[in-house]
Amino acid sequence: MAGKGSKIHIIIGKNDALCVDITGAQVHDSKKVEEMINFLNLDEIKRFVADKAYDTNKIRDFLKKNDIHAEIPNKRNRKAPFRFDKTVYKWRHRIENLFQKLKENRRLCMRFDKLDCTFMAFVAIALIKLQVC
Repeated sequence: MAGKGSKIHIIIGKNDALCVDITGAQVHDSKKVEEMINFLNLDEIKRFVADKAYDTNKIRDFLKKNDIHAEIPNKRNRKAPFRFDKTVYKWRHRIENLFQKLKENRRLCMRFDKLDCTFMAFVAIALIKLQVC
């Protein structure tokens, strides 16, 4: 990754992480969504809960095409706002909690690893540790 850092992108299911990827810090969060969702079994996904960063027409069209209901709040500048279930949107705290637990690992928080493969391996180890402990 060239640039000033890296981002960890995670899609979680009911109990654990389903798909993980890393990108450079300059890559917007919404750029990896379609690629990551395509790794999953689309028939099993009923709802996609995400924050405002994922409120793009491209993502909404992709989710609608695959019969996935988008629980994404609208950006302020959206001309025609979409409805979303605020009760379901509260589930998003689970991903925030997961990142908080991952960042307890100093090596992840500071990104000491130079290679993407070693950084990704440590992300996997940290996720396994969360499942076991």
